[in-house]
Amino acid sequence: MDPLTTVGLASNILSFVVFARDIVSSAGKLYKSSSGTTAEHLESERLAEEIRHRAANFSLPPVQDESTLPEDDRFLRELSRQCQGVADELLVELQGLKVDGSHKGWKSLYQAFRGALNRDKLKSLQQRLDRLGNQINFQLILKNQRNVIDQLANLQAISQGHAGNRSAEMVALDNRLRYLFRERAEHIHVKKELVKLSAAFEQGRRLLAEQRIWNFLRFEAMDYRYLTVTQAHQGTFNWIREPASFSSNPTGSDTFFDWLKSNSTTYWISGKLGSGKSTLMKYLCSLPAVQERLELWNPSATGTDSSKLIFASFFFWNAGRSSLQKSQEGLLRQLLWDIFRECPSLISVAYPELLQLYTASGAMHPEETNKPGLTVPELTQALQRVFDHVDKEQKLKFCFFIDGLDEYEGKPDDIIHLVSLFRASRRVKLCVSSRPWNEFEKAFGGDGLCMLRVQDLTRDDITLFVRDTLEKDANFQELREDDETCVDLVREITHRANGVFLWVRLVVQSLLQGVTNADTVADLRRRLNSFPTDLYEFFERELLSVDAFYRQRTARFFQVTVTSLEVLPLVCYWFVDQEADPDAVVSAPAAPWPVQRTNVRLKQMRKRLNACCKGLLEAQLYDGDKRSSSLSSSIMFNMRVDFAHRTVRDFFLASDIHKLLAGWSGPGFNASVGICEAILGQIKASPLDKDYCAKAGPVAMLVYAFNRQTAAGSIPVALHPRTDILIDQINKLIKPFGLKHAAEELFSGV
Repeated sequence: MDPLTTVGLASNILSFVVFARDIVSSAGKLYKSSSGTTAEHLESERLAEEIRHRAANFSLPPVQDESTLPEDDRFLRELSRQCQGVADELLVELQGLKVDGSHKGWKSLYQAFRGALNRDKLKSLQQRLDRLGNQINFQLILKNQRNVIDQLANLQAISQGHAGNRSAEMVALDNRLRYLFRERAEHIHVKKELVKLSAAFEQGRRLLAEQRIWNFLRFEAMDYRYLTVTQAHQGTFNWIREPASFSSNPTGSDTFFDWLKSNSTTYWISGKLGSGKSTLMKYLCSLPAVQERLELWNPSATGTDSSKLIFASFFFWNAGRSSLQKSQEGLLRQLLWDIFRECPSLISVAYPELLQLYTASGAMHPEETNKPGLTVPELTQALQRVFDHVDKEQKLKFCFFIDGLDEYEGKPDDIIHLVSLFRASRRVKLCVSSRPWNEFEKAFGGDGLCMLRVQDLTRDDITLFVRDTLEKDANFQELREDDETCVDLVREITHRANGVFLWVRLVVQSLLQGVTNADTVADLRRRLNSFPTDLYEFFERELLSVDAFYRQRTARFFQVTVTSLEVLPLVCYWFVDQEADPDAVVSAPAAPWPVQRTNVRLKQMRKRLNACCKGLLEAQLYDGDKRSSSLSSSIMFNMRVDFAHRTVRDFFLASDIHKLLAGWSGPGFNASVGICEAILGQIKASPLDKDYCAKAGPVAMLVYAFNRQTAAGSIPVALHPRTDILIDQINKLIKPFGLKHAAEELFSGV
């Protein structure tokens, strides 16, 4: 049992003991019931009902083999059985009472009840109750209060910044429990404090139950796409806030901020490949003015509106390693998770039966057998219950930003159908983005008023980005002093871009490399004119322009990125790059890198990626896990490498490019084995302690990546002569921390 459930159950048992002891030993006193009303007029039926109610509070469902339970669980079960025996005896005696109808008050009932018990039975009951009280007091006060406080502290840490107003409730509960524990230890106001203690634990169990359901919805890569989308360049996208200042903008763009406060349901951000749709969506999600306008939206359309706004977002990512990044299930889990973060009380609306089960039976760890339904129909039903409730109560309103509908792994019509279910509620607004496919044009294009086309609106943004990026470079500044015509390159790049921001970024990066090499303006113009405007032709040109000396390294970097089932840390690429000594990883001892060495090697690897991969691979800081990010060596794990854009990944998945890389990488290179060796190398270079090797810690995530890679690699990895060595070394490193052994089932069925 978890500590909250253990002590809550113990509190209920102790409350019953005090109640029963009052019945058999305090003839002169009037009993105050748990509701606070005087029990002077309780009749026998009501007294029996009270006994049954209190007994139900500590009853436990049977288990097949109690010997497998922890000692404290077995102890509480035994106490529960003994108290149940006392309750049964009291009920038997109560059934035999015959009290005169004119004397049904508590005093007459008690005297009749006491007269029905002989002295020996009364003494036996008193001794049993005293013994139970002493035992449960020990269990409640001496053994578990520290565990309860620790558990609440852990829940607070997990929910920090995520559980809405529940964080404040957890702090208040923690303070209240500390106070009640102190009173309980001093035996002050025993009955009053037991009622309060029981209520506090009931609240704690409910908060714990909510946390469990909420945690089931979360998945590892939930925030990855949003966090790694390129940040908007300073000063860009101002046209969406002040469209009148850009006279060249189509009038359709003027409607976005008006739409935010209107009762129109859906706004569609359309854009060609690489035009910056995701960057714009990320910009809007973080723009305070967007939520300020949404606050003005009145879905009731009558009178004033005081509804609380709940904002949620999801960024589809077809190049993501997890299917949840590109599926309906991932979308629904993200939206529910965001909703519950802002309004935890809606958990009871979406999952009423499960919340009740978790709250009542938290001791049995129901999550092992009973989990929230995570299929698309079950998740849709849970979200629909929330919408129905909100439509009825009219106290909330939702706005969802959903990026990249074209990145969804299924048919466009399927995701359009799901989104249309959201649009059925009058208290839901949707801003969606996608490429201008026919299906999305038909579903969201409408009259063209509640939509915009990104590539038609970013010409000034591209000019600003190119000018700022070039002029901040010291070498370009020197060139401009010598030849002022270099500023014409800004206009030429903007003209050739056709609104494709991705092309612009890659071209500017290449031009800056030329400036570093002291290219003249004429050289830079020839370089610019040689770039294809078609992205795939551009990628091929960049790949083939890699110096022959670097091609083996380049091929291995790209093959590892294509093959890896997880987005790998930059440190792993440092180990991939150690081809000069194939035994370097296996023969190296486990020794954590000092911070200075880590920083130097990360800096080296970023330079190598830039030189070998021409900006098609990017190292970005992923700061999704706040707890891991607080660790001193978090940069080893949070600086990760991925493709600059989905189109880059698609390019490298083509069969002709795959063959080209295989020829460059050299004989005998196995990308899956290389990934596994690199992961082992990073684990050896990591601090191996309880913080890094916790269940969801960064080292555990590396082990998970290793397991996925070996399982997916199947026969080729399993038969590789180095695989068993890698598995054996990882298992020896993680064994002291109780982590799941690497590749446990690798050879099953081989």
